[in-house]
Amino acid sequence: MKKAKGMEVSTIIVKQKDLGCNATKVHIMDQDLEPNDVLTKLFWKTLGGKADVADAKDFPQMRNTRKA
Repeated sequence: MKKAKGMEVSTIIVKQKDLGCNATKVHIMDQDLEPNDVLTKLFWKTLGGKADVADAKDFPQMRNTRKA
């Protein structure tokens, strides 16, 4: 569901040239499945490099603290 929403928002941004976007298409970046090409390397370089991401199980569970 989250990936589908991300794709929808990304596609709208590209089509409308919103947020200063100059891209002509949306590129999917799936964990460890992205191609090892020049554009992918540029993407990670622009973000400051690729780093390990902590596993969600290493963090405390969020609890619903909403009051009725």
